[in-house]
Amino acid sequence: MKFSDFVPEIQEIIGKSFFASDPEILMVSNDSRKVVPGTLFVSIGGSSGKGGIFISDALKKGAAAIVSDSQPINIPPEIPFLQVGDAYGAYSRICELFFEKPAEKLSLIAVTGTNGKTSTAFLTRAIFSFCSVKIGLLSTVWRDDGAESVPADRTTPDAFELQDSFRRMLANSCTHAVMEVSSHALVQNRIGNAKFAAAAFTNLSGDHLDYHRTMEEYFRAKKILFEKHLKADSVVAVNMDDAYGPLIKPACGIDCGYGRSKNAAYRISDVELSPSGSAYLISFPGGVRKIATPLVGEYNVHNTAAAFAIAHGLGLPPDAIAECLAQKIRIPGRMDKIVCSDGPMIVIDYAHTDDALERVIRALRPACRGKLICVFGCGGDRDRTKRPRMGAVSAKFADFTIISSDNPRSEDPATIAEEIFAGLPPGAPSTTILDRSSAILEAVSSATDGDIVLIAGKGHEDYQEIAGVKRHFDDIEEALAACRSLGLEVKESCR
Repeated sequence: MKFSDFVPEIQEIIGKSFFASDPEILMVSNDSRKVVPGTLFVSIGGSSGKGGIFISDALKKGAAAIVSDSQPINIPPEIPFLQVGDAYGAYSRICELFFEKPAEKLSLIAVTGTNGKTSTAFLTRAIFSFCSVKIGLLSTVWRDDGAESVPADRTTPDAFELQDSFRRMLANSCTHAVMEVSSHALVQNRIGNAKFAAAAFTNLSGDHLDYHRTMEEYFRAKKILFEKHLKADSVVAVNMDDAYGPLIKPACGIDCGYGRSKNAAYRISDVELSPSGSAYLISFPGGVRKIATPLVGEYNVHNTAAAFAIAHGLGLPPDAIAECLAQKIRIPGRMDKIVCSDGPMIVIDYAHTDDALERVIRALRPACRGKLICVFGCGGDRDRTKRPRMGAVSAKFADFTIISSDNPRSEDPATIAEEIFAGLPPGAPSTTILDRSSAILEAVSSATDGDIVLIAGKGHEDYQEIAGVKRHFDDIEEALAACRSLGLEVKESCR
């Protein structure tokens, strides 16, 4: 593919340009460290002021052409150059064309929101697979291209990885793909010109405010999916019980919600919650079905209803959907359980916002015959506003709080813990143990039969990032090790 082939894709955002040659493009990258000879390098460095440095590095490694959001600096005249107003957008469109626009050949399903994205995506994937539809998955936990599953390092991949994933899904005979779409990905135009056959909005609560600054900006980011990335006949599954749900309709002009609300096309009623699962009726255009699922908690009623609405809206039979949801569907790092004989039940969950933490504790409370001990921390270099809120939630809904470390990254773990502690009311039963392994051991050793130990915040993650260094750390492994060291017999384990 020639450099000139990419120009029409980004014509409307090109400012300055010059190219005396038209080289063959063998690779595309926005990371100067990954440039090889023949690469079209897209420099996304204008805001950081490092665009010139990135371009210089790319040229030294053999970049054949440059696209940048910053002014050209010492670019040889034989190297084609385009200056664009939106480097993120240019990169995503260039990647689409480089892989011959694979997304256009897939039926794409998007799930966005603060909490519940991963669960809804996994449930949707399970339903389509149950109905013999080959479907790929892009989630916070892992990516599945129809032949291989690999761990994910972010919710929505970089544009190059995303289009490469779509390409591999097609090569592996997938006809559909379900993916979590983050607010960061929407603002950064990572999904390019993708149009979705179905899109779900789960909820919105305080998170990522270090990036978006305000809830209004955060919501505007989510709305981009519904304003710009739907097909004309898309299925839209919006949580009408969330305060932001009804505000989605003006963005897309499509009325298809789920929830208890009378305005929901997929209406939830007669909900029964128990320690062993959930049951409810879902009324929808053309019928009513009873859904019984081993997933616990009100929030999983909504997650399963979202998956039902997506699958039914895209033509799958309601009886098959209900049959699938009745099965045990493991969602890694979401309510993973370890049950001990004559000891506590230990639950590992990804809940890392105050809203998610409250939902999980409320869901576990009916199964708790004793005390509920909550172990959690907060990530460093991320939204600080949620730290005291998470402390307040744990103090209110758990019986005992152990504040520990999550991924402190470049921050001091003790400072993070102090900010969490500030949200606890005076005298709230709590302690701070910064070493997460020691915190888990303390929680398990202080629990007895009938108690629940909730280890929250990391879920499926198998690492801790401390002072910029990642080291292996797995909450499930640590919980099992604690059980062994205390002589507790594990009679049921998620692993």
